[in-house]
Amino acid sequence: MKASGKNNKISNINNFKEAFLTISFSSNLRNFSSDFPEFYAEMVRTYVTGESSTRNLNELTTVSSTSSSEVNQRRYQVKSFLRAVALGLVPGSEWGGKLAGYGGYIVVKRTGELVCLHLDNDDEFKDYLFENTVFDIPKNDLFQSPKVIEDELKIFLNAQIRFTS
Repeated sequence: MKASGKNNKISNINNFKEAFLTISFSSNLRNFSSDFPEFYAEMVRTYVTGESSTRNLNELTTVSSTSSSEVNQRRYQVKSFLRAVALGLVPGSEWGGKLAGYGGYIVVKRTGELVCLHLDNDDEFKDYLFENTVFDIPKNDLFQSPKVIEDELKIFLNAQIRFTS
């Protein structure tokens, strides 16, 4: 992963949480818990260090949790977040909790195989998303990330969540 900026390196990755919290997306993330923006920022920061699986990122960022109930709460929050993203939550718009789809979700794998997920079984749908998504950075020159804008002391990451192959 290549960083761009004056020094061509990520020098302030630990300050990512503060930069992340300044964007409007954090208000959408608060729908899942009051501290979910910080938790999500930690997942993205952990992703930058080399892990991409949503399940593994969740586990790595909850390692410091002292109780299994906290780990279960985070897992539930991440699964609910993934469902919301799949069904209408986008970073640039305020999200009030309404889902854009209610019947089902069709995933076309690279092999051409179709996976039909009925939203009647919400737990199965969220489990599928949790097990089959990864964090990724687009490979488009317009979205080279991570970037360190040293003049403003902010870090901008254009991370996305996509299905595994």
